[in-house]
Amino acid sequence: MFSYRESKEKIFIASSNITDNNVCMERLYSYGVAGIITKSISLHHMDKRKERIWSNGNDLYNTTRFSKRSFHEWLPILSQAAKEGRIMIPSICPNDNVELDYIIKHLEQIGVPAIELGISCPNTTNIPWQTILNGVEKLASKVKVPIYLKLCGKYSILPIVRRAVGTGIKGIVLSDSFPVNIPDGGNVISAGQSGESIRPQVLQQIRTLRLADIDCEIVGTGGVFTKEHVNEYLKAGADAVGICSAMYLFGITHIQTLL
Repeated sequence: MFSYRESKEKIFIASSNITDNNVCMERLYSYGVAGIITKSISLHHMDKRKERIWSNGNDLYNTTRFSKRSFHEWLPILSQAAKEGRIMIPSICPNDNVELDYIIKHLEQIGVPAIELGISCPNTTNIPWQTILNGVEKLASKVKVPIYLKLCGKYSILPIVRRAVGTGIKGIVLSDSFPVNIPDGGNVISAGQSGESIRPQVLQQIRTLRLADIDCEIVGTGGVFTKEHVNEYLKAGADAVGICSAMYLFGITHIQTLL
């Protein structure tokens, strides 16, 4: 069974528009990354709206939501990756627990190594965490595929993590992008912020969880630009790290400097 903690390689590619692109994913695998987490997949929604990704210094901002592919278009891609022994982890965003049940059962059938469950994206309407964890708890005895909960480190998450561990969640991914409001002319844009500015807070959240004796697996994501940042996350208590903003800010080949 897949485990971030047991993985020899610690560099994973976090969910983003880059992991919605077959060419980019092939390049990343060729560089030797441990695994890739897909762009957020919804059962019914494919993101066809105009979206923005822009930078300010070493911070990245985005208004993106879901994959351009439907859930059922992803299934053969994920199935082929599983057959080839590649670690490709679907990041899913169900609208309710009926969809959660449907999606997870289909993904387990095709042999995905793990599932990332997103409930904190600042650009989507998320299910209350209590509701989604009740759904996970009901599935725990029916499915064996490990489930990781993706959370936002901007807020206190200890109560959520304690509850998540009790439902059968194997670990958490921390952090999703932080919600921010950006002035844009006479308007205000709601967006997600990632990159350098969020790294100190995400690191502190991980340290807080470990000091509270939270022993579940943790994937640290947020402003990982150098090998020193990778080591910071691992020393703070993360079992692996996810890379996203660095590839937008410095180019996809930058990942090779971290491996």
